[in-house]
Amino acid sequence: MIAQRTLKNLEFDKILTLICEYSASDMAKSKVLALKPQVDFSALILSLEKTEEAIKYIDNYSVKPYFGFDDVGSLLISAKKGATLSPRELLSVATLLKTSQNVANSINLVEDEQLFRVKEQLSLLVNDINLLKKIDEWILNDTDIADSASEKLFYTRRKIRQTNESIKSKMQEYVVSNKYQKYLQDAIVTVRNSRYVIPVKVEFKGVIAGLIHDQSQSGATIFVEPFPIVELNNELTTLRATEKAEIERILSSLSRQIGDIADGLIENMDILSDIDVIFAKAQYSIVTNSTKPIVNEGGIIDIKQGRHPLIDKDKVVPVSVALGDKYSILLVTGSNTGGKTVTLKLVGLLTLMAMSGLYIPAKDESKIAVFNSIFTDIGDEQSIQQSLSTFSAHITNVSQILGQIDDKSLVLLDELGAGTDPTEGAAIAVSVTQELLDRRSKAIVTTHYSEMKAFSFKTDGIQNAHMEFDPVDFAPTYKLSIGMPGASNALVIAKRLGLDATVVARAQSYISQDKIRFEDVLVEAQSIKLQAEKDLAQISTDKKAIEEQLRLAENERNRLELERKKLNENAEKKAKNIIEDYVEEAEEILAQIKQAKDKRDDRSYFEATKLNKRLENLRYKGVEDVKQRQFDDTPISVGDKVLVDGLDGEAEVIEIKSNGKCRLKIGAMELNSTLKSLKKIKSTPKTEQKAKKVTVSKPLNTESVPTVLNVIGKNREECLVELEYFMDKAVMSGLTFVQIVHGVGTGILRKAVWEYLKGLSYVSSFRLGRYGEGESGVTIVELNK
Repeated sequence: MIAQRTLKNLEFDKILTLICEYSASDMAKSKVLALKPQVDFSALILSLEKTEEAIKYIDNYSVKPYFGFDDVGSLLISAKKGATLSPRELLSVATLLKTSQNVANSINLVEDEQLFRVKEQLSLLVNDINLLKKIDEWILNDTDIADSASEKLFYTRRKIRQTNESIKSKMQEYVVSNKYQKYLQDAIVTVRNSRYVIPVKVEFKGVIAGLIHDQSQSGATIFVEPFPIVELNNELTTLRATEKAEIERILSSLSRQIGDIADGLIENMDILSDIDVIFAKAQYSIVTNSTKPIVNEGGIIDIKQGRHPLIDKDKVVPVSVALGDKYSILLVTGSNTGGKTVTLKLVGLLTLMAMSGLYIPAKDESKIAVFNSIFTDIGDEQSIQQSLSTFSAHITNVSQILGQIDDKSLVLLDELGAGTDPTEGAAIAVSVTQELLDRRSKAIVTTHYSEMKAFSFKTDGIQNAHMEFDPVDFAPTYKLSIGMPGASNALVIAKRLGLDATVVARAQSYISQDKIRFEDVLVEAQSIKLQAEKDLAQISTDKKAIEEQLRLAENERNRLELERKKLNENAEKKAKNIIEDYVEEAEEILAQIKQAKDKRDDRSYFEATKLNKRLENLRYKGVEDVKQRQFDDTPISVGDKVLVDGLDGEAEVIEIKSNGKCRLKIGAMELNSTLKSLKKIKSTPKTEQKAKKVTVSKPLNTESVPTVLNVIGKNREECLVELEYFMDKAVMSGLTFVQIVHGVGTGILRKAVWEYLKGLSYVSSFRLGRYGEGESGVTIVELNK
C-alpha cells in the first residue's frame, strides 16, 4: 500500500482528476478518484492489458461506448423490498438497462480474438429486453403513462374523455343560456374539489339548484355544481379512481420485475463503471500520447524520454532516467532551478501511474518496477503545528522512512541533509545514503554537497547524474545526464539573478581553492561532454543524410530498371499487336480472294490478283521486321538463337570452340564467327493473348445518389443486397460520408452491416451515431477520399 502522503507529494490526485474528465458516470468518476497503485503484480498486468484493449477498441475499431447512467442502487434495493417506483425512477432504471445493452453490443461487434478481457466482464451483465421494451413503450415521461400500457387503462381513459365531453357539453348549456347568464359571475366552467362547477353570484344563491363546493375570498361568488351534472361528475370521479388504481398496478408490476433482477442490475452498475474507468484511462493515454510501460518485479526503472504530465506539453523537456539495474541509487546534482525536483517527481509519478494500470507519457519500451512501498521527502515539509524547523521536519520524515524500507521500496529524497550546518548536513546525507544501500532499496537523491559527489565516486551501487547547465549562456537545459556529477553554479546563477558582481567576487574568495578546482573540473567536464554530444549528434545527422542519399540512389536505380523492363514489355506488346493486325488483314484478304474465285469472271480474276499481291507484301514485311528483340546477358550455349553483328537475320549456335570462336547455322548455310560479335536473343514462349476490352464507367451524378440507406424491416440477406448496391453507388459517386439506418432491435442488422463494412477497403471508418444523429440505431460511415 502506497502512503497517502506519497500520493499527495507526487500530485497523483491531479492525474486522477484529469482522467475523471473522460468518464461518463458518477460511479466511474468516484472510482477514478479512488484509484490506488497496485502492488499485486498479476493484478497490475491484467489492469494494463485492459487499458491496452480499450485503446485498441478506440484506435483500431472506432468503438467508444457511452457509459452514461444514474446511480440507481437505492431504487433497486427499494424495488427488491417491494416498493413501487415512480415513472421517473423507472426511466432511470431503463437507462441503466439500455446502457448495458448498448455497451455490450458495441464491444461485442468487434471480432478480434485478442480482445477478450473486457468482453469477459461484459458477459456478466444482466439484460432484460422485454422489461426494457415495456418501460420504453409504457412510460412516456417523468409523469405520464401511455394508454397502451394496458387494455383496461386504454378503455378507462377513453370513457373519461367521453364523460368529460358530456359534462362540458351540459355545463355549456348554463354558460351560454340567456336564462342563466344573468346569475353567473363569469360565463365560464371551472373546477373545485375535482368537480366541474359554475361561478354564481351570491345574491342568486338557490336560483341554480345544485351543490355548493366553494366560495370566493370576497364572498361575492359561490361555485355551484348543478344537480343534473352531479351524476356525471360522480361517474368521472369513479373513472379517475379506476385510472389511478390501474396506473398504480402497472407501476407496481414493472417495479416487481425490476426487484426480481435488482441484484443483477446493481452488479451491472459496478461492471459498467469499471469498464468506464478502463476507457477513461485509455482516452487519457491517447490524449497524452502515452505508451504501455514494461513492468517488472526486479526494481528496474528505465524511463525513455519521459514527460511530466502536469507540465504544459509545449514547455516540458523530456527526461530519460535509469535505476535499479547496475546501480540502486542515483545521485542527482546540479544547479538550483535546473529541474532536479521535477525529475524526482517525474520518476515517482510515472511509477504510480504504471502501478495504477495507466500508460505513461514516455517513449516505447520504457520500464517501470512494481514496488511494495514508495517514500518521498520533497519540498518544504516543516510542521508549524509541531513547531518543527525545516531541517527537523525533514529529518523526522527521513527517520520514519528508514524505519520502513526494504529491498522492495523506492525512496525519493530531495536535498537530503539541507537546512543545517553544511558540514554536518553533508555527513548526515552520506550516512543516510549508505543506509539506503545497506537496505538494498532503490533511491534517487538530489543534493548540492561536494561530499556526496565524492562519496558516490568511491562507492559501488551509486551512480552520479546531473541536470545539464549550458556553459555558454549559463542557463539550465532541464536535461538529465547520467554518469557524472554536476557543478552547483550557485555564484554564476546569483550573478545572473542580479547580485552585485563585487559581492559575487568576494563570495568566491571565501571558497576553498580545492573546492573551486573541483567545481571547475566538473564544469569543464560538462562542457567537453556537451560538445562531444553535439559532435555525435552532427555525425548522426550526417550519417542519416548519407543513408538517405544512398536510399534515393537505390530507388532511382530500381526505377530505371523497372522502366527498362517496361520498355521491353511495351516493345514486345507493340510487335504482337502489329502481327495481329497483319494476320487480321491477311484473313480479310483471303476471304475477298475466295469471293472473287467463286465468281469466275475476268474482273474477279483481276481483283484476286491484286489481293494476292497485297498478301505477298504482307509476307515480305515479315515478323522480324516488326518484332522488337530482347537480349539475354547470360553465357551463350549450343542451341541458342543469336544476332550476328552486321547481319539482320537470326542464327543458331551449333558449336562453341575453346579459343572464343564458334560455328553458326543460318538457314542451310554454316559459317564461323566469334562469341564477342554475337548477342544472345532471349527466348520467349509462343503464346497468343487476346486483347482485353476495357470499358470505362461513367461517374454517377452525385446529386442523384442518396446518402442514407434505411434497412429497417429487412432480413439479413435483403439488407446485405441493398447495402452492397448502396455502397457501390456511394464510392463511385465520390461520396465521403453515408448513413445506414438499421434501428436498435436485437442488433442482427447492425452486426451484419458492420461485418460487411469491415471487408470494404474504401471504408475509412465507421461508428454508431451520436446524440442527434440517431444514436445506436444509425451507423455513420466515412469513405476514403
